[in-house]
Amino acid sequence: MSPDELGRHAERLLAAHALADADPAPLAGVLARCAERRLGTGQLLFREGDPAGELTFLLEGRVSVMKKDPSGADRPIGSWFAPALVGGLAAVEGARRSASCVAGAPSVVAALPAADARALLADPGPAGAFILLSAFTEALANTTQHLRDLLGESASAPAADVGRLLALLHGAKQQPT
Repeated sequence: MSPDELGRHAERLLAAHALADADPAPLAGVLARCAERRLGTGQLLFREGDPAGELTFLLEGRVSVMKKDPSGADRPIGSWFAPALVGGLAAVEGARRSASCVAGAPSVVAALPAADARALLADPGPAGAFILLSAFTEALANTTQHLRDLLGESASAPAADVGRLLALLHGAKQQPT
């Protein structure tokens, strides 16, 4: 990818995670270290149960998330639309994939080795760590809401609270140490 494309993707990722005013240069630098892959519709990104060796930035397109039911059949449980971070928690934890992801449309992803993602989170300086934390927070909030929906429970924390939490995380980054 060209530097201009990296910058554009970094800006979109930051804006998607309530960090639109952050400098995109550090995240563009992270994206430059990633392996770019183009996926056709229906192509597997990763399979449930596989080791999570990389963190994936979905730069263009859409992926469908599939989970095996008790009979072993794949069942759709959701979708991620670009720009998004996909499979990040498992990669950082060194865990196995909890679900499969398949391209739901022609897609472009940037894959960062899991060890690089862990190093990025350990370094308090780069803004890239804040997009990872932001994306993880959003993923947890979405999963919690999805579980509440499945269980028929009303939400105790509206989506606006997630936005405020992300803004707080971003504000914490800007405070002097």
